[in-house]
Amino acid sequence: MERARELDPVSVSVNGDIGWYYYFARRFREAIEQCLKTLDLEPGHAGARSCLLSAHLLQGDLPAARVRARELMTLQGAPPAALAALDHGPGLDAYWRWTLERAWQERSGWLLPFLAVEPRLDPLRQDPRYAALLRRLRLPPGPPP
Repeated sequence: MERARELDPVSVSVNGDIGWYYYFARRFREAIEQCLKTLDLEPGHAGARSCLLSAHLLQGDLPAARVRARELMTLQGAPPAALAALDHGPGLDAYWRWTLERAWQERSGWLLPFLAVEPRLDPLRQDPRYAALLRRLRLPPGPPP
């Protein structure tokens, strides 16, 4: 990916993907920096905003994650009630409910290919049911927790 960026330093897709690679490598600070560079290239890039939200969340910066969730939901046309729900509750429950509902309606399978590497799922890695799911999907066991 670094070579791809050398060849095309203003490629939004290359820069956005590099942010996700840092995220999956659990290099959250670098993921944030890279995603911000991607947003400089394309302010409406939903993938970079989603990566920022996840990286902030896993760094323990809930206020920044909440800001990114609001930006992403606004960009994707969330209704005012869903946006207002972000201000209630201790975490980002309103964002996750809205995201999962939207994924269900669109029949989006964005998470399945990443089950083995998604850092938010690290707490599940020791659960035998999680390991069985990865085997059924023919995915590798992923990084150690």
